[in-house]
Amino acid sequence: MFKEIYEKDKYFPNIVNSIVYALRDSENMDELLFWINKGLAINPNDSVMVNHLANYYTMSEDYIASAEQWKFLYDLTDDPFYIILCEINRILYSANKSQLGHICTWVEEKISVYPQYADEIYSRIGNIIFDKINKEKALPYFEKVAESYDKNYSISAIKIMEIYYKIYSRKMDKKVTQGEMKDFAQKLIKYVLILIYDSQSVYS
Repeated sequence: MFKEIYEKDKYFPNIVNSIVYALRDSENMDELLFWINKGLAINPNDSVMVNHLANYYTMSEDYIASAEQWKFLYDLTDDPFYIILCEINRILYSANKSQLGHICTWVEEKISVYPQYADEIYSRIGNIIFDKINKEKALPYFEKVAESYDKNYSISAIKIMEIYYKIYSRKMDKKVTQGEMKDFAQKLIKYVLILIYDSQSVYS
């Protein structure tokens, strides 16, 4: 339907954005980029389309290109969150074990300057360390994210559960105390409840 409207009037309000949103969960990345470029051809300074392009590059693991788009978006909007996303993509580009100290310092600096974005920073950095460096090293970052029934936190909860399962599975080869088992059970119950609530939410 959206494409039919575009064919009749490509300047119809928000039409290209609607098409891109409809494609964002699609596996057809070429078509997604095609429509993002259509939107940028109409207005190269469209902040919504620039946002889409930055996310596209991150999904494509072209982190430097993504960083450039987030920086451009900051120039357009003066929103400091986009500078954070720019720098996070630069971290993604070079993420490895040797960078852990640098990442830790960066997180401390950014949260001291932008405390309002603490949860986003902890969550995103946790995901980078979990996926690209070392799963267990990500745990302190995930555990600093404020607990909620929000969809974003449920993603962190899944990874926290995986980390704790790995830690306690390793302990099973040794003598595990009753206190340790109780601690693991309490953590498991807490995160399972968060995931169940999230899956049943009308906002999921």
